[in-house]
Amino acid sequence: MVEEQPVASSSGRNSTRKRVIEARQVRAEGGGGSSLGTTAGESGSNSGSISNARILATTSNSLDEALIVYSDGACKGNGKPGSVAGLGVYFGEGDERNLSERCPGVQTNNRAELIAIIRSIELSPKSAKRLTVKTDSRYSIDCVTKYLPGWIRNNFILSTGQPVKNREVIEYLAELIRMWERRGPGARIELVYVRGHSGEPGNEAADGLANLGVLLPERPKDEEWARKKRWLQAMK
Repeated sequence: MVEEQPVASSSGRNSTRKRVIEARQVRAEGGGGSSLGTTAGESGSNSGSISNARILATTSNSLDEALIVYSDGACKGNGKPGSVAGLGVYFGEGDERNLSERCPGVQTNNRAELIAIIRSIELSPKSAKRLTVKTDSRYSIDCVTKYLPGWIRNNFILSTGQPVKNREVIEYLAELIRMWERRGPGARIELVYVRGHSGEPGNEAADGLANLGVLLPERPKDEEWARKKRWLQAMK
C-alpha cells in the first residue's frame, strides 16, 4: 500500500543553480513542452495493468544506447497548508529541453515527482526507442511497476477505504509508457532509481531545476490528465 508521505525537499545548491540558470522556465498555462494534444470524449476502457510492460526499477544503468534524462520534484512545506511544489527535467548541460515548471494542481512532492517523469517522456524525441528516466522517487516507480495492477482491480481504493492519491496522473503516466512501447520492437522505458542528493550531477541538476520551479507563478488550473489519457488511447 502506498500512501503519500511528507517529504522535505532541500533547496537548490548555488553550484546547481549555475548549471541550470539558462534552463527554459515554463510560466504559461499549458506549458511544459508537451506535444500531446487533447480531445473530448468519454473515458476509455483500456486502463488495464501494465504488469507486462518492460519497465526496470533498478539502481544501475547498463543501457549505454538509451536516451537518459533526469527528473525530480521539490516541495516547500510538503504536507502542510500553503505548500508550493515544482518539478525539474534535465537532459544535459545547455539542452533546450531542460525544464523548470511549477507543479500543476495539488502542491505535493509526490505529485511533482510523477509529473516530472511525465514531462521527461513528453519531451523525449519519438526517434528514441529506449528511454531511461532517472528519478530519486521510489514512490513514482512503485506506482507503475508494483501497485498499479492491484489498484485497478480495487478501483483505486486502498485497504483503508481511502482513494489512491494522484490517480489520474498515475493512469496518464502508465498510458504514456504503453504508447511508447507500441512504437515497435526494442521500444521501452526504464525508470531507474538514483539516490537523491548523493552528488550525481544529473540528479543535482534536476533538483536545482525543480527548486527553481517552486519559485514560478501558480498555474491557473491543473492539467486535464484523464482527458489527455483518452487522447492517447484514441491514437491506437
